[in-house]
Amino acid sequence: MSLSPVALLMDDLNRLLVSFQGNTEAWVSTEGGAREAVMFARAFNAGKRAHPIRDESRRVLLTRCPECSLKALMWMPPDTPRGRAIIVCKNPACGHHINEEQFEEQFEEVLNG
Repeated sequence: MSLSPVALLMDDLNRLLVSFQGNTEAWVSTEGGAREAVMFARAFNAGKRAHPIRDESRRVLLTRCPECSLKALMWMPPDTPRGRAIIVCKNPACGHHINEEQFEEQFEEVLNG
């Protein structure tokens, strides 16, 4: 049986919290607590990068805006759990936006000629 990366991360974080007694200032004021707090922060940040809670917006590469023809499109994650992602042109003079499904349909039309 192998543990998932998330289970291993949680085990590391819990191990680092063994000496934590509920008072952060008292914990980090000792040499051992300060060392564990730094290791905890590093492990936590590494876990956040490896297993994001929420998608981040990102550039849409190799595709031009259908309105202004600039390569300025950004994929924006849904705001709610059941929401839809949108594609937004970051050109201030344009601002065109469509939902992800419409974007994929338009992209396939271009590919299929």
